[in-house]
Amino acid sequence: FQGFVQSDWSVMMSTLSAVAGLDMTMPSDITFDSGDSYFGGNLTDYVNDGYISMSRLDDMATRIIAAWYYLHQDEDY
Repeated sequence: FQGFVQSDWSVMMSTLSAVAGLDMTMPSDITFDSGDSYFGGNLTDYVNDGYISMSRLDDMATRIIAAWYYLHQDEDY
């Protein structure tokens, strides 16, 4: 699959979803109105602690940015 996988709002249940193929999550809190999320700081911690590899993080970013360029989002702004 050459695109990226994105969650819907408030459906993600684990930071380890990134290992299973999730590349981007829509904003949502772990618990309603808590201000924390499974990605963001938790994703950073999981990478730093070795639960998610840096190569997987690079793959996630590459898939998202490739789609951005493919759709010419970098032009005419």
